[in-house]
Amino acid sequence: WHPGVIGIAASRLKERFNLPAIVIGVDDDGIGKGSGRSINGVDLGSAVIAAGQGGLLVNGGGHRMAAGLTVEAAKLEELRAFLMLRLAGQGDRVAG
Repeated sequence: WHPGVIGIAASRLKERFNLPAIVIGVDDDGIGKGSGRSINGVDLGSAVIAAGQGGLLVNGGGHRMAAGLTVEAAKLEELRAFLMLRLAGQGDRVAG
């Protein structure tokens, strides 16, 4: 994904499926820039901050309804698993 559209793409996915969504575009150097949008009852920002504190991110932050992050491509699957576990108890449903 091009960095200029990841926020728009995340918003559209969230709206279409009524689920939190994070879209990540990985550059030629293996660095992913991501943008996320959430739904009521799912605190995406705190999950991204926790991922950063756990060493999964180069950088990241946000608030309840939105987040941004930078991640090494090699850690994408580990990040996905972490976020799924962290968000599983929030909201009505979270899909992987």
